[in-house]
Amino acid sequence: SGQVYVRGHMHSEPLLAQRFVLSGTGHVSFAADLGDGSGSGKVPEVYPEWWGCIADNSTDCKGAINEAIRSMHIGQVLRFQAGKYYLVNNTGGGILVTTIGGIPNGIIMRGNAGPLSNTVKSATIHCTNLNVDCLVDEVQSLILEGFTFCFDCGSGVRPVGTGHAIVINSNTAAGGNFIRDSWFQEIPQMAIHVVKGGLSVQRSVFE
Repeated sequence: SGQVYVRGHMHSEPLLAQRFVLSGTGHVSFAADLGDGSGSGKVPEVYPEWWGCIADNSTDCKGAINEAIRSMHIGQVLRFQAGKYYLVNNTGGGILVTTIGGIPNGIIMRGNAGPLSNTVKSATIHCTNLNVDCLVDEVQSLILEGFTFCFDCGSGVRPVGTGHAIVINSNTAAGGNFIRDSWFQEIPQMAIHVVKGGLSVQRSVFE
């Protein structure tokens, strides 16, 4: 249990090596700045691989991604690589972007895709439970860009179930959350379900 508080720059070599092993209620928190309010000491990008995630479509990445989100502060980027991030989302839901101790609001989740074309694919979030939502956003502002979300990935058929790819359930005014350059494939229910809050979708494909 307890918290590791990282203040200042962090260098990881190799970049995607696992850096943290957590047990019990322990977690990592990255400082917003060096203590002077400048933001100069903030780690600009965080990687789920630092918590043991592997984008190989077989390693369960749900816990690692959620711990990475839990570590972040306003303005930081959670960076994903090319490959499939497999989520065994049977218990407790999938990815939860929520406020823990007042954070994170205003984080960016970024995949590896640029502006979309018919041939560009991206970092893939592969959810395995057709009746559980893949990602739930409960923060004031989230930017999510460059991803593919799928349940029955590659089948080309819409599966039967009650799960959504993304659920927006925040108190943000219209335009506070952004989804860009993303693909939604084989989603049981709606690709994006807005319960509460605002959302802007740009340059995205729904199949």
